Amino acid sequence: MGNFSKFHIPHISQPIQTGSKTDCFNHWRTFFLLKFLSCTSDGLCEQAHRQNHITLQTIEEKRTHAQKSVIETHEDLREVELLLRVIVEYNNEISGECRLRLQDVLQQVASRTLDIVRLSGHSAHRLMHQLARLRRHLPWSSVLTQALLLFFFTFCMLLPVCCHRLVYSYFFLRSTYLDGISEDALQESLQRGQHALRFWQSSSMNFLDVASSPELLVTVVTAQRHDGRDFHYLLQVMHQLSVVLGTCGERRCAEVLLCDVASNPQDNGDARLLEGNFRVIRRRDRSPEHVNIFEQEKRDYTFCLRHAFNSVRPRNLVVLEDDALPLQNFFQVVQDLLSRRFAAHTLYVKLYHPERLQRYWNPEPYRILEWVGLGVVGTTLVLLTLSYWNPCSFSFTPSALHLLLLTVYVMAAAELLGRHYLLELRRVSPQLYAVSPATECCTPAMLFPGNASLRVARYLDDAFCTKGNAKDKVLYNIVRSIPGEQAHSVEPNLISHIGAFSSIRPNPARPKLL
Repeated sequence: MGNFSKFHIPHISQPIQTGSKTDCFNHWRTFFLLKFLSCTSDGLCEQAHRQNHITLQTIEEKRTHAQKSVIETHEDLREVELLLRVIVEYNNEISGECRLRLQDVLQQVASRTLDIVRLSGHSAHRLMHQLARLRRHLPWSSVLTQALLLFFFTFCMLLPVCCHRLVYSYFFLRSTYLDGISEDALQESLQRGQHALRFWQSSSMNFLDVASSPELLVTVVTAQRHDGRDFHYLLQVMHQLSVVLGTCGERRCAEVLLCDVASNPQDNGDARLLEGNFRVIRRRDRSPEHVNIFEQEKRDYTFCLRHAFNSVRPRNLVVLEDDALPLQNFFQVVQDLLSRRFAAHTLYVKLYHPERLQRYWNPEPYRILEWVGLGVVGTTLVLLTLSYWNPCSFSFTPSALHLLLLTVYVMAAAELLGRHYLLELRRVSPQLYAVSPATECCTPAMLFPGNASLRVARYLDDAFCTKGNAKDKVLYNIVRSIPGEQAHSVEPNLISHIGAFSSIRPNPARPKLL
């Protein structure tokens, strides 16, 4: 037997603090460590130590699990007590002194276990009491309770379920659906391009005769593309134009010109295919001076503006880039815009703004006013609805606090859903299309009332474009810096921007919608 006299084994005689699980298990670890030292010379004690070490690991696992939930503590600690009793059975052959010390520790652990169990029951009772108090303080008749549940149901359940596939919603699951939706859009555009190619290869439609001084002239600017040639963006746009030109009755909605600014006409096969159907303007006086791609784009644009206007002297001019696909009601909305008072005093009207930039939470100040107005109108409709139909017994009233609460609710719902989808409701009628101050980004579709196109060309001649200061930003800054000039945007968009592959910027192998 080992000599126990040279080891001091502390006696656990301190009072037990109710609820101290850590002290209980610290005593267990201390006991097992001392027993290991005392039994090094005794083979039987060594065997008991190995068994106790295994049991200690089990106890540690149960202790960790017990800390996770107060309610489960009672059952776990009972298992701990049973495991400790097993230790005694394995140590029956240990010397009397070792066995007595083990039983002393077991008795104290059992006492602490009962204290912890009593504390667990007390904690569970306190938890139920707190829940009962919360329920008394927040009954369903409380407006605060109703508002919390309404917000939770709307923003944590309803909108995530309904909007997780909407590309321009905050709830869109980008990592899950973006690749698939982008690929579907590419395949749809490819099929549309192949269909347009077959159409123009066999078509005998003739738009070569362009009337002088038409009410509206549409000029399509095109250049050679190095990427995405199989999509035939230009052929798609011209095919769609041929369709929508006949939506204005017996007379053609507008005259159409094609402006090819390719450095080598042979490089733009789509434009050459359309020569037998449309009148084509080509730039043959390209300067040998080497400039950056953004400045060259601006110079090509001003060339098309001047030559299109000087060719037929239209009353109004629309310029489309070769990846701007006009929608079905394109000309009806343009005619309505030209009939409005603002058209006589504007430099240009943007007919497209990227959907991802159409949110309320945006630097454009007018959208904040629109957002607040939507919240007020939405709150009014909610209160009117509740006055006639209130199945959930909501207690909202026209008080200032309730109005503010519901206004915030409607505004948050509109922003998280996506302003783009609310704008789509305006397509019901051309009169519902909204006109607002011009935005900075993008010029795939522009309306120039009167002879404004000549003024724009003159302004652009005085600017030099670089990366970060392309022609769209130059035009935006011109309007802001020249007194008396105004520019506007129309929403929702009148065209669909189908150009996944850019003609002036590097392109990925498979472009994404976002």
